[in-house]
This record gives sequence, C-alpha cells and structure tokens, in this order.
Amino acid sequence: MSPIRFWFCAVIGCAGLCLLAGCVPREKYVAMIQSDDPTLRAQGCNIAGRQMDKQVVPLLVDRLEDPADGVRLTAHKALRQITGEDFGYLLWAPPADRAEAVRKWRAYARSKGYGEKP
Repeated sequence: MSPIRFWFCAVIGCAGLCLLAGCVPREKYVAMIQSDDPTLRAQGCNIAGRQMDKQVVPLLVDRLEDPADGVRLTAHKALRQITGEDFGYLLWAPPADRAEAVRKWRAYARSKGYGEKP
C-alpha cells in the first residue's frame, strides 16, 4: 500500500470513528444547550453527556430549571452520566423539591471545581 493511500485510509477511518462515537465540537453543543429551541437544548445536553464533558456541568445544572420537561430530563441524565451523582432530582417533583436538588448540584459543581460556564 502506498503511503498516500495509507494516510487517506487512516484519515477516513478516523473520521468515520468520530462520527460513530458522536464527536461534536464543544462549541457546537454548548451553543445547542443555550439555544432558544428546547429540542436543540435537549440534544446539546445529550451530546455533552455522551462526551462526558465536565466543563459543561454548570450549564447542565442550569438546564435543570428549564421550562421544558424534556430538557430537564436530558440535562439530569447527562449530569448523572458525567458525574455519577444524582442528588435526588426528580423531574416530576414539586418546584421547591427540584430547587433543593439544583442547589445541591450547584454546590457539588463548585466543590469539584467545575467553575464558570463555558
């Protein structure tokens, strides 16, 4: 195999693996998480969870207070994937109970040094 063909196959193979693994640039899914469209917000949360991106934990915690149920559900799932924590957050819980869980999530994010939102 010629070196050119080898490198071509390597690049195409890596690109294919990246697509299968769901590689999306951070800037893209951060923008999705902050979108006005709840469907995009939920998709962005899902991608962040698959990427195990600890840097977006503060944004995901914000999404736990999203007006759209699907976004809150997906944000919580992503947070559990990334951190392994739960803090008793329940989508269907009364707002006061959800607020208490969000407070715990915020304290946890600060304690782990996840810092400011990207």
